[in-house]
Amino acid sequence: MTKRILFLLLLTSACTAGLRAQAIYLISAPDGKVLPVAAVAGFTPQVKEEGKLVETQPSARRVFKKAAAYADGYVKFNEFRVDALYDQNGNPLDGTFSIAGSAVSDRSLKNCYLLFVFEPDQTSPSVSLEAELPDLVAGVPTSFKLTVPKDPTLKPLERNYHPYFFSGSREHVTSLMTDTEQKVATANTDAEILARTENRKPSALLMMRPRKLPGSTEEPIGTAIVRCRIAYDGSVSDAAVVNASTPAFGESAVIAVRQWIFTPAIKGHRYVETTVDVPVTIEVPKPGAAAAP
Repeated sequence: MTKRILFLLLLTSACTAGLRAQAIYLISAPDGKVLPVAAVAGFTPQVKEEGKLVETQPSARRVFKKAAAYADGYVKFNEFRVDALYDQNGNPLDGTFSIAGSAVSDRSLKNCYLLFVFEPDQTSPSVSLEAELPDLVAGVPTSFKLTVPKDPTLKPLERNYHPYFFSGSREHVTSLMTDTEQKVATANTDAEILARTENRKPSALLMMRPRKLPGSTEEPIGTAIVRCRIAYDGSVSDAAVVNASTPAFGESAVIAVRQWIFTPAIKGHRYVETTVDVPVTIEVPKPGAAAAP
């Protein structure tokens, strides 16, 4: 049975009140950089550029959120080293790091990667970098050696960083966490959450606004109902137009909804896939509309 969740996106000259970003990170489409979401306005992610909040369009390849609920599976790093790289003359390369080590998981995990959040100092903004890891086979130690992409804002051997381990879009508990972090995270794994939650409806964590289609010069304006399938991990596994004011707006709405992130539904203490109808509306701003504070 298809459920219906109502979401209304209003394209106005004034942003709606900013929501908490909830530690969401995304890879921006233009340059592939990992960016922390500073705020969410009208459910559209915003990042800081030169001290100002600007909307950004994430790459379809990756949008991830630091966990409030951790995926089951513990990853132990038997060895973990972060070292600076040097050029042929022995000079350290700013912002380029070698990451080497060995990891073993209690279950097989695919699409693994590390998110590094560097805090250079109290006056400099944080820098986020991504490093892909090999797939992990349950119980089998896996060695890795990676090079983190160059970021000129980082100094050689910058040690003030925090690594987060992801498999797909889900974060896992690892030995890289402090004892306190592991204790809190272990109490919020899927198994623990499911044990204390019998039923839960899906809810949107992050929604993307429809954008201009390739080759189009007009901003999408209109209404559409998009039927989407929410997977066990909260991602949208499929989406299709039920009806739309124009075919072009329907296409834009589907592209946007495919990037939305939900908290997955729970039924009978289990995560379940859910199909929902999502109405998406973008309206022309009314003349003289008052700006939001």
